[in-house]
Amino acid sequence: MAKMAVKSFLKSRFPRAVAVYRDARQVWNPSLTRVFSEIYHTNAWQDPESLSGRGSTLARTGVIMSHLPLLLQELNAKTLLDAACGDLNWIRYVELHPVEYIGVDIVPDLISRNRQLYENQQRTFALLDITRDRLPNCDVILCRDCLIHLSFRRIAAAILAGLWLWVGWAYFLERYQTINWAAGYVAVAFCIEALLLLWRGGLYGLSTSLRSHSGPAGLFIFMFALCAYPLVAPLLGRPWTQAEVFGLAPDPTAMATLGILMASSVWRWELLVIPGLWCLASAVTLWAMGSPDAVLPAIAAAAALLSAIARRLPVSRGV
Repeated sequence: MAKMAVKSFLKSRFPRAVAVYRDARQVWNPSLTRVFSEIYHTNAWQDPESLSGRGSTLARTGVIMSHLPLLLQELNAKTLLDAACGDLNWIRYVELHPVEYIGVDIVPDLISRNRQLYENQQRTFALLDITRDRLPNCDVILCRDCLIHLSFRRIAAAILAGLWLWVGWAYFLERYQTINWAAGYVAVAFCIEALLLLWRGGLYGLSTSLRSHSGPAGLFIFMFALCAYPLVAPLLGRPWTQAEVFGLAPDPTAMATLGILMASSVWRWELLVIPGLWCLASAVTLWAMGSPDAVLPAIAAAAALLSAIARRLPVSRGV
């Protein structure tokens, strides 16, 4: 409340100073739309063939141009999402029929240009920020030479969101919905978490720090979920085919996410709710089945809860 009151006071008393501050902030911390729009309008990559840079020239895309249609046919794909599509310098020559093509980019003028030149019944375009916005439904996502232009914090958020979407679709909808009616609802929850990661992670990124209150514990939980959790199944006498891997199974994905959020230098409590609840639900289910590994997701959820409480407490300072 005090912070909002101070902001309101400054805006009312010093409107010009606030305007100068906002302009300066755009210079020192510009939005992704502004950065890539400037690259597009000034041809910052300085390539005579493509405004998207040398990686989009015909000479450097020959292999993917010949293999992409075969891959889509092998996957029986009906829709292809190109994120980010750029100026379509090479893919417009690829025969994709009957696959529907959806090109998305963050630059408004580039999307307008692509619509005027290339849009038809098979090929459409949308103005989207893949680090924040909800992506259209599709069968295959082509993300080529895109993430390398983003900060590592935003890349981490985008990848983590993609893994939550994958687990929600492949694990719950495709695998368990036929035998468990609740799987569809869980898949929706996982998709919501993915959207939250895209939204909050796109705004602030996901950066870890050992100096945060729970940084070391969070990084330990993440590394355990990533490296050690797949070994739990064989150590308990189960076959290797039942090993649960981060990004493929819900338990290690939720635990690793809690670890990342605990170690994050920017605290976002709303991202903790769904992975925390899933870890609790999984722990209860495993406990009811008499499985000794029930304690693992329970520890992760408890650690995240304690971390959230610790960050809410005032920090005492010595005199």
